Parts: sequence; structure tokens; C-alpha cells
Amino acid sequence: MGAKPAIAPDEYWNPRHETMPRAEITAIQVAKMRRQLAYAWERSPFHRRRWEAAGFEPGQFRSLDDLRRIPPMTRAEWMEAQAAHPPYGDLPAAPPEVAIRLHTTSGTTGRMPLRALDGMRDWEWIAEMWCHGFHAFGVRPSDTVFFAFSYASFIGFWGAHYACEKLGALVIPSGSLPTDTRVKLIVENGATTVCATPTYVLRLAQVAREMGVDLRKAGKVERILLSGEPSGSVPAVRRKIEEEWGAPCGDSAGMTEIGTIMMFECRHRPGGMHIIE
Repeated sequence: MGAKPAIAPDEYWNPRHETMPRAEITAIQVAKMRRQLAYAWERSPFHRRRWEAAGFEPGQFRSLDDLRRIPPMTRAEWMEAQAAHPPYGDLPAAPPEVAIRLHTTSGTTGRMPLRALDGMRDWEWIAEMWCHGFHAFGVRPSDTVFFAFSYASFIGFWGAHYACEKLGALVIPSGSLPTDTRVKLIVENGATTVCATPTYVLRLAQVAREMGVDLRKAGKVERILLSGEPSGSVPAVRRKIEEEWGAPCGDSAGMTEIGTIMMFECRHRPGGMHIIE
């Protein structure tokens, strides 16, 4: 087998970070983790209480191997903390006046949704992480990106929206518009990128067919970026989406607890995720 083709530097959103040697990545991770642990220990009663109960204190963290010393936090613990100390629990390590946004989980478990606060620096970081994924899948300033997303308190594609603005792309938000109106906007505005959950991307295609619109011919969509549901990585679902739209799709994964995506697909090697380290 021949050597793998080199990836051009402009294929990376941040070439410095994304091509950094492993030893340098590890050194940065350890240094940042030590600072973050010390910060949380001093300012978050929730984390300090749990760590003390497990016999851990920040000074014990010297390498990534020490991650096993830190007790993992569960969603149930977060919910219990919110119930005991409403509305946000005793997790936040920054004063409330620093926060500029409140986002929640979808609440699909039928229980109280988790509430997460973000400050301005958090929000800048959230958009930066999304930029890695969008750029890797080919989004550029010349693109028009359509967000089929409700823009409610669920964090969903909020960070993705601002990432596309940061990339310099034209963003079309669709809020709570009906599906047929969204189909018209995608076609009439020549959207090159569509962002939505896998099931809703298929719903858009179904409604387009009912309207007599062939998205493979009428639109200019070059890529579909998925998030919010596990089916985005199910081969059968991906094939169906790509058949309906005539465009490749890429998945990403994240969670409200960290505020953004943590891994994404690139256009060069679909079917596998890059982890943002």
C-alpha cells in the first residue's frame, strides 16, 4: 500500500493545534488540567465535596494517568445538586453575574433538564470547537449554511451557528418555521450546507418530495452536518440521507455538560470521528 496522501495545511481550522506533536499535546493537557482542578476546588462546593469524599485533592494530579483518581460525575448527581440548591446547584465555579447564557438538556428522560451556565469566554470557546468540525467538513466563507433548528433553550446548534459566523459563512436561521417553508428557503437561497438532526433532515426530504421538489436537482446543497442524535453514525440512516439529498453527510457528537462538540467527522475520512483534544 502507498503512503497516505498529505492533508494540506488549509484543511485545518487551527493547523498549530491540530498537528501538534503528541508530547506537546500531553504537556498542555496536564498543565491546563492542573489549573482547572485547582480552580474548581476553590470555587465549586459540589466538586470539592465529591473529591474530598473520594480522597482526592488537586495536588495529586501530575499526569494523565492520575485522571483515574478523580471520581467521574454522573448526570444523576448534577440533577440532585440542582434539586438541593435550585436553580443551578452548587456546581458553578464562577459568580452568577459572569454568566451570559443559560442552556438546558432536552429533557427527554422525562425528568428535570440539566441547566448549564456559560460566560463570554465559555461561549467563545464553544464556537471555536465547532469551527474545527465545520472547517474539517469543508465549510468556508463562501458557503451559505442553513440551520433547521428551533433555537430554544436546548443547546443544540447554538454554538454551531456562531461558529459559522466566525468562519465567515452566511448563516440562515430558521427558528420555528414550518418544514415546507424551510425547504423553500434552502432552495431559494442556494444553501450549500444544511445542519439538523438526522431525523429532521429526513423529514425535510419527505416534505420536499410532497412539494414536488427534488433536492438533488433543485438545491445547491453540498454537505449535510448532523448532530443531536446517535443515528447520524448509523450506516443505513446515512445512506438514506445521502440518497435523498445527493450530498455527503457528516456527524458530530457533544453534550450540554461540556457545552459543545467533542468529536467530528472530516470530509477526507468519513465514518470515523476526530476527537478535539
